[in-house]
Amino acid sequence: MISKDAFVKIMDGLRDYWDELHKTMQHLDVVFEENYLTRVADNTLEALCREMEADLGLNDEYGPWCYYFAFELDWGRNTKYNHSVRIDGEVYPLENASQLYNLLVMLNDQAAFEREQEAIADNWNKRVSKYMKRNCPECGAELVAYYDGPHCSVPEPWLIRHCEKCHCDWESEWHEDGSESELERKFWG
Repeated sequence: MISKDAFVKIMDGLRDYWDELHKTMQHLDVVFEENYLTRVADNTLEALCREMEADLGLNDEYGPWCYYFAFELDWGRNTKYNHSVRIDGEVYPLENASQLYNLLVMLNDQAAFEREQEAIADNWNKRVSKYMKRNCPECGAELVAYYDGPHCSVPEPWLIRHCEKCHCDWESEWHEDGSESELERKFWG
């Protein structure tokens, strides 16, 4: 990831370039679209967006955050949005490129944490999946596993399995190494 000082310098330079270009367009009473004068700023901003937002993709409403900051918030000068953005109920100031950098770092950290949690869950599921497919010792049908107790999101030491064919229940115990004990018949009542 680019340093904060470099990011702010580039964003401030782009803002100044864009402001001068806008003044020139107003003075000449023309609009430069899709030409080399606007492409310099667009390509630089696009590269910066890719560098800073590689893990984030697009924000829901306005596309990449750098573009949102530059064009919707007019480089942080637009008072329409109170110089800020609200994400999940929390307000983040966006009055300058330094605050945008802070937001992007926070969002990247959050995205990295979420990816890490997904990887942990995926690893758990892969480790457990080989133990999940068990057949009923009485009729041979595949057992349906569910965790003992309501609202369990991770296996408790005991795992209950049900055979939908012969309507019997089986219980097994999880071990710390992720393995599972032999099935034992569970009699209710």
